[in-house]
Amino acid sequence: LVGLQNELNAVLTQYPSSDSLSIDEIEVAIQTMQEAKKKTEKALETYNQLLALETTVVGYLESNSSDRLAAALAAAQAFDKTTATAADFTQAFTALHDSYYTCLALAVPMDQWSFNTSTYYTVDAMPYYIDTTNKLAQAIGFRNKMTMDELVIPCSITVNGEEYAVVSFINKYQYSQNIKQVTLPASLVHIGDYAF
Repeated sequence: LVGLQNELNAVLTQYPSSDSLSIDEIEVAIQTMQEAKKKTEKALETYNQLLALETTVVGYLESNSSDRLAAALAAAQAFDKTTATAADFTQAFTALHDSYYTCLALAVPMDQWSFNTSTYYTVDAMPYYIDTTNKLAQAIGFRNKMTMDELVIPCSITVNGEEYAVVSFINKYQYSQNIKQVTLPASLVHIGDYAF
């Protein structure tokens, strides 16, 4: 993983000698190095997640057909992981992850959805109903009056260690106000009446 090593080395070479640095500069250098270390650790975690997801997708494609997912897998496998940067790993993982969960979402007809509407789970301030049988999630809007400029609904959410594809958005509570930008995932196949 030479690319990650080069990113870390670039930060380290900014501070060649602590002899000529003031105390404040040393504190900034330490903070910068700690941030670089965290970024590298996150990239290594993403790298491992990418490898595991590649294996999952290969297994999925053995019994299912999806040109979009096959293309995303090919792209993830094709980029040079030895020279990749942290941003490269994140981009490859996100593309493959979102393609995979979109395929899962589209594979379950709406009449087979079975959301447990007696319990909701909150992820990033948005409540969701989940369908544990089909591994699906439905965003249900805002429980409290919220003002926000941007609404981002993810492709999937994680609840109790399980990942669910987000396939639906309804605004059960109709409290959202002033939303100027909405980002919806490719996995979303249903938007309820009066959702916005």
